[in-house]
Amino acid sequence: MGIPFPAGIRILGAQKPGFVPWAWCANGCASVLGAILPVLIALSWGFQAVWLLSSVLYLLGLTLIWKVSPSASGGPDEAGKTNSSRCPNRG
Repeated sequence: MGIPFPAGIRILGAQKPGFVPWAWCANGCASVLGAILPVLIALSWGFQAVWLLSSVLYLLGLTLIWKVSPSASGGPDEAGKTNSSRCPNRG
């Protein structure tokens, strides 16, 4: 999954750490379904349908990350404050 999953985990851990285990659970379920469903979809509707669906899902995930990201609402200064609050020795 490249960058989206680690970025989402980082944002989720900063905002709601209790949901991080649930995110790992969702990742595991998506990994299992992601190995089976594309084959079934390709056999039923073709590879173009698989490509289209995967593109929509990645764009949905990117949109969600942008909506919940601290820097999306407050700019770079807000993101810096969030990071420095987790590391008290950095000031």
